[in-house]
Amino acid sequence: MSDPNYYSALRNKFKSKRRVAVEALVKAGFQIYESGSAFYVWARIPKGYGDAVEFNQMLLSKGVAGVPGGAFADSNEYQDYMRLCIAREDDVLHGALEKIQNAVAEGK
Repeated sequence: MSDPNYYSALRNKFKSKRRVAVEALVKAGFQIYESGSAFYVWARIPKGYGDAVEFNQMLLSKGVAGVPGGAFADSNEYQDYMRLCIAREDDVLHGALEKIQNAVAEGK
């Protein structure tokens, strides 16, 4: 028999992951779009960087990455946005957020 609280617990788990990720990303200078997504955060990259493709290249050199927003649109409107996955184990997520924060701090 399955746990009747499974989906409620899962929803709460991802709300917590999202809160942690949003706090870390805002601290690093991102502007967050409150999409309500359970598995991803949609965010404008910190000011002072080129576009999300360049920003992602910098992140890749630090061992972490997101998906540039332009991959989700046929226009240039979302060149400064990224989609960042939060559906990882807590230690992996925290490590990735720390790498992002450190990369932005080093880049300023």
